[in-house]
Amino acid sequence: MPTIKLSSRISEEQKEQTRLALARVKGLRKLNQILREMNLSNTVFSHWMRDGVLPGEHAVALERLTGGLVTRQELRPDLYR
Repeated sequence: MPTIKLSSRISEEQKEQTRLALARVKGLRKLNQILREMNLSNTVFSHWMRDGVLPGEHAVALERLTGGLVTRQELRPDLYR
């Protein structure tokens, strides 16, 4: 089965919006705690920042773990409007 690259379906404008939202998450003092709760590494987060895309289910988790400071709509504008 071929692998579908997530970033191929997302516009550059949407990727930039995602990068800005992730930068807000990164600015939170509890980023390491959030990543730990999601069982993710800083490397994964860095890849999201670089690519401007993250899986939709992680957008929902980040919204919950940031108490809504960063929304799923900001993180994945292609999926949540």
